[in-house]
Amino acid sequence: MKLKENSSLSDNASMKKKNVEKITEVGAKSVEKKSLKKKTPQATIEELRSELDKKLKEKDKLIEEWKKKFMLMQADFENYQKRMEKNRIHIQSIERAAILRDFLRIMDSFEKAIDHIDNTQESNFEDIKSIYNQLLNQFKRYEVEQIPASKGDLFDYKIHEAISHIENADLPENSIVDILQTGWKIGNDILRYSKVIISKIPKEPEPEQDIDKKEEEKEKKKEKNQANLNENNNEKINSNKNNN
Repeated sequence: MKLKENSSLSDNASMKKKNVEKITEVGAKSVEKKSLKKKTPQATIEELRSELDKKLKEKDKLIEEWKKKFMLMQADFENYQKRMEKNRIHIQSIERAAILRDFLRIMDSFEKAIDHIDNTQESNFEDIKSIYNQLLNQFKRYEVEQIPASKGDLFDYKIHEAISHIENADLPENSIVDILQTGWKIGNDILRYSKVIISKIPKEPEPEQDIDKKEEEKEKKKEKNQANLNENNNEKINSNKNNN
């Protein structure tokens, strides 16, 4: 019995020893793996460098986005300034045009006086002409000029206003026959259109045969109407006799 107990004890001891050796071996391997997993200084530097590059790229992207926003805001502000300047000039031109239109009536009066003044009143003519020329020079300072228009010129709707048409065989159709009022422009803008009378081609005279036919038709129509009227009157007379 003792021998058996001793042998079993020795077996247990040998098993324990083997287990300890296995545990030690496994522990050594795990330690070795952990040591292999430890980062080297070079790996750490590369990782930090990669992270830094990523941060720098994000920063550059953000800077670029804000740069674009700033440029758009600057462009919008410049466009706003241009619009305001354009509106200011437009308003000024409208106000100036309104004032100058009132002076055009005075110019019209001077032109009529110059056209109708008597030749015997030469001194008066020169005085009026001198004042008129002074006004013209003042108008030129504001880029105000007369719109050129002459008899025989073709009508141009961009600068002329047709008041009426007159048949004229001597001029091409839509030619200026007479100028009723001088037109004016300020720069490239029309201040007042030239009021003109323009020509139109006369209608061709109707042949004599057609005229005779029309006269015959009129006479026939008259006779027919008269016959109908007489017939109606006779019916009324007869109806009155029957009633009596």
